[in-house]
Amino acid sequence: MKKIFVIAIIATGLVSCEKIDGKQGDTIKFSATELKFDYKGGNAVITSEGRQWIIHGFAELPLTGTVKCSYDDSLSYSILKLESSWFEINKENVQKLVFTVQPNNTGETRLLGLRISDFDYFTTITLTQSAD
Repeated sequence: MKKIFVIAIIATGLVSCEKIDGKQGDTIKFSATELKFDYKGGNAVITSEGRQWIIHGFAELPLTGTVKCSYDDSLSYSILKLESSWFEINKENVQKLVFTVQPNNTGETRLLGLRISDFDYFTTITLTQSAD
């Protein structure tokens, strides 16, 4: 029950500041905004129709404190790569995100949320990995 409560708090924190300008609508159009991995891990690719979106934040559970971010040199606030002990995410180009998830033998479900925007449009991609 405690895990569900904490996950709900993080999910709310990721989306509570969302304000979508009704005139703008979805300018990114991701092929998926939710990824689910079993305990074995694996790879996934998400593509977009939009070309100007940026990753500008993330939240993970449980907290590892080991996430390294690499940024776009021309946009110091735009994350191009996220790495930790259990996942790696690469923005390979303007329309492609590649996810690699390591096996989960921790006994705990893992959750990651990416905060993404394109001017006045904001969205979240969530990644969930079940425990062994």
